[in-house]
Amino acid sequence: MLTTAATDPSRYLFWITSRAAGTAALILASATVGLGLAMSTKLLKRGGADRRVVHEALSLSVMVAIAVHASRCSATATSIPACST
Repeated sequence: MLTTAATDPSRYLFWITSRAAGTAALILASATVGLGLAMSTKLLKRGGADRRVVHEALSLSVMVAIAVHASRCSATATSIPACST
């Protein structure tokens, strides 16, 4: 009989979610900065209003991903050693 306690992903769901949110925040922040620089240097010729909306949506997505990434310690402070210090 096999035990699944060692490989049960639900045990690490908060940690996995936090890591994924941190990675998503890094990628989204890079895209936001790149788009902002492209808009400010006039590298992109047309569609300024549309790109500004995309830039704002990316910025808000970064903030949400950072909030999800940072909230892991409040939810799992007893089970994650890094949060207990």
